[in-house]
Amino acid sequence: MSRSILVAISVGLLVGACQTGPSVELPIRCSFDDAPEAGLPSGWRTAETNGRGMPGAWAVRAESGGRIVRLVETENAEDTFNLLLTDDVFPSDLTVSVRVRADAGNEDQGGGVLWRAGGANDYYVARWNPLEDNVRAYHVVGGRRTLIANADVEADRRAWHELTVSARGSTTEVGFDGTTVMRFEDDTLRGPGRIGLWTKADAETSFDELRVDRSR
Repeated sequence: MSRSILVAISVGLLVGACQTGPSVELPIRCSFDDAPEAGLPSGWRTAETNGRGMPGAWAVRAESGGRIVRLVETENAEDTFNLLLTDDVFPSDLTVSVRVRADAGNEDQGGGVLWRAGGANDYYVARWNPLEDNVRAYHVVGGRRTLIANADVEADRRAWHELTVSARGSTTEVGFDGTTVMRFEDDTLRGPGRIGLWTKADAETSFDELRVDRSR
């Protein structure tokens, strides 16, 4: 295969992920490099769980080496969760990974990836919190968050880290920087749904290199 064809395929995968359409063909990869700076990537929407009328601001930002998407400002606290959701619905069985960097936050820091979202109040989420030195998985139903699994993880608070979720049926594995840190069974949410990015309270967080594939 020629180099030009390979480049064309790679570009198509990036655009397909950042600018979602009526159907989803896996795998997709999104570096956000094609998204307009200061705006939202096409095919994504902001949302909140347990919002109090002060939604956080998400935006694409330029950094050395490319563009990222970041929660750039939030005045939220306590049990309000800041979400960036895809418009498209993804299969229930999938593998999704994203690079995460904790930028700021007094009450909370870090963030994670969500899947099988029926909306802003119903989804699974796996998140990394550098203040607590852990990775945790929850299900959120009707806006109420319930802990499923916890793993103690010590990592550089200002570095990029990769969070990976592989879900098949009621079984889910969560990885951090290439190492599986938890495996759990939970069938609270079974169907397809949106995927997205997640932070809690005042956590301002950057995300990059989102990848979605069929479940491993």
